[in-house]
Formats: sequence, structure tokens, C-alpha cells
Amino acid sequence: MRILRNLRLMQMLREMRKQDEMKDFKLGKEYKDKISGFIGVAVAKTEWINGCVRITLSPRLDKDGKFQDSVCLDIEQLEPTGNEVTLALRDGPGGEPGVPAREPVVRAVGSR
Repeated sequence: MRILRNLRLMQMLREMRKQDEMKDFKLGKEYKDKISGFIGVAVAKTEWINGCVRITLSPRLDKDGKFQDSVCLDIEQLEPTGNEVTLALRDGPGGEPGVPAREPVVRAVGSR
């Protein structure tokens, strides 16, 4: 009985920690992996059936202007860098308001 109660308490603490980390999370913000030092902009968030929340980070272009591979990391090991990218929406190709155009306007906010 005591072990079951401790397991439930641990699960509740994990949920509280996850909710705390999720409240400040935002797609478009730049994050740094605390373990590897990898830096990238959060472009996707996935929630798994086991409660794991993973964030896909897309790094900036390399020195030759080529795309680098994105990585998917647990939200607990990420910290915000203070930089953010916003995607300005224009009328879409068919004139639909608020739908991304074929070539969205991307603006960097903050400095590196």
C-alpha cells in the first residue's frame, strides 16, 4: 500500500513539473539543449501516450546557407535562449485571410 501511494505521489510530482515547464513553452522560441548545447527554434511539439513531451528544434542555416537536420528532444532538457522567430501571416494563395502564403514572411526577434 505504501509503495502504491509513493508511486502515485511521484506521478503527481511529474505531472506538476511537466505543467510548470509547459506553461512558458512557445513554438517559435529559440531553445538550448542543457545536455548537448544544441540550439534551435521550436517548430513542433509532440505528446506521447506515456506522457513524454518532445520538442523538435530546427537549427539556423549553416555557414554555407544550407539547412541542417532538426532534432527532437524532451522538453525537460530545454532552456529558452531569449530569442524568438515570428511568422507573419499574409493572405493565402487563394486570398484566404490568415492562411500562410506560399512564401511566409519570417522575422527574427531578439539578437544572438
